[in-house]
Amino acid sequence: MATELPQRYDYADTLVHGVVLHIKEHPAAGFDSVVEVQVIESFKGGNLRLEVRSRGACKHIFKVGDEGIFFIKGGEIQSGAVEPASNWPIHALRERQSSQILTPY
Repeated sequence: MATELPQRYDYADTLVHGVVLHIKEHPAAGFDSVVEVQVIESFKGGNLRLEVRSRGACKHIFKVGDEGIFFIKGGEIQSGAVEPASNWPIHALRERQSSQILTPY
């Protein structure tokens, strides 16, 4: 993840550390499920709660209570876009976020 983090940060329009609160199955709507996430910390975009779509290509099995780092693009979770929450990526994302804020455009 260390070498992929900058690309994944840039790709995502919403990036949060959160916990899965609820999962709704929606195969008829063109996606497998809608996952409701309680946001613990937002690194990019995001509110206190998010509802994101998941398709079969995501390949992540969501469970209520799972805590993770969610890389979200266009309201969808893509393949490999959920990482277990741990100290290193959370610290790295905080550093990346603060450098983005301090970097003049």
